Amino acid sequence: MQLRSTLPWVIFLCFVLGHCEDIDRNSDDADSNEEDLVGMLTAERYEPNPKDGNECYTRDDGSDYQGTVSRTSNGRTCQAWTSQSPHQHIYTPDDYPNAGVGDHNYCRNMDGATRPWCYTMDSSVRWEYCNVGTAQKACEYETNRTGVVYTRWGHSSCPGVTKLVYKGVMAGSYYNQAGNGADYLCLPKVAKYDGNVVVTGLQTDRGRIYPIEYRGSSGPLSSKQYNDVPCAVCLQEYRNNYILYPGRDDCPSGWTREYYGYLMSSKYSETTTRYVCVDKSGESLPSTSSAVLGGFLYPVENVCSAGSGLPCVPYVSGYELTCAVCSK
Repeated sequence: MQLRSTLPWVIFLCFVLGHCEDIDRNSDDADSNEEDLVGMLTAERYEPNPKDGNECYTRDDGSDYQGTVSRTSNGRTCQAWTSQSPHQHIYTPDDYPNAGVGDHNYCRNMDGATRPWCYTMDSSVRWEYCNVGTAQKACEYETNRTGVVYTRWGHSSCPGVTKLVYKGVMAGSYYNQAGNGADYLCLPKVAKYDGNVVVTGLQTDRGRIYPIEYRGSSGPLSSKQYNDVPCAVCLQEYRNNYILYPGRDDCPSGWTREYYGYLMSSKYSETTTRYVCVDKSGESLPSTSSAVLGGFLYPVENVCSAGSGLPCVPYVSGYELTCAVCSK
């Protein structure tokens, strides 16, 4: 029996006996008649029109489906997996990192159901199946689907179905040195040197790179002060472009949010660096809670003025800025 059903005895199991999670884990097609009945009440049934290779899948149950269908077979809009409204559930990206769920509302099958499904935005209908086409023996992806690579600053893993290329340590310039590079790098945990040309000891005619640590005694991620910053280089195979969206923690229309957090850089009076989006969770590298010599990472606040390109409405001078990394 498909226990995501809204039948009375299932409601009894959930709210009286406390077995709500079992409702989400067990599945089959027993409620197909209920789904069809609901479909008769909607204006039209939804049929997908795949436009790129990630709509293709090979398993009969659609458990490998990674497409972007976001409406049910009955035309209802799907609820985002990162949302707990209007329906609470257990299938969050943090708890199911390899299930294809993420900061999106695309249909998925991560629990052994007969085909992809989603929770709905209709508070009276908890979940429904989706029509994502039919399984294929093999998938031929579009030649223009190249994938994108981005760095997730402040985190040691990659979100959703994005693949981890490597994880490492955020590194950059010393906080008050005028030289070195202005960019940040995600250095791998283990370096590999060319022993034929290595000169031991610090030389005066070299650039230098240091670990980056959180700074800022108040505001975003201030609880992480003096901890070194982790990073992860991530491959999103189903997108062609990505952007840093500064000043907002969502994404422009038509773009998918990979992760979000706070805009950060060096302090205004120190060495110039790039602006980066540091993950909201602000993870730290183990055993790095003491201040050391290196680069420092601070929240960024905007400065606005009347009649300028950053007007004080809606911008507010002195407010720390959010950010998001978005893909398409």
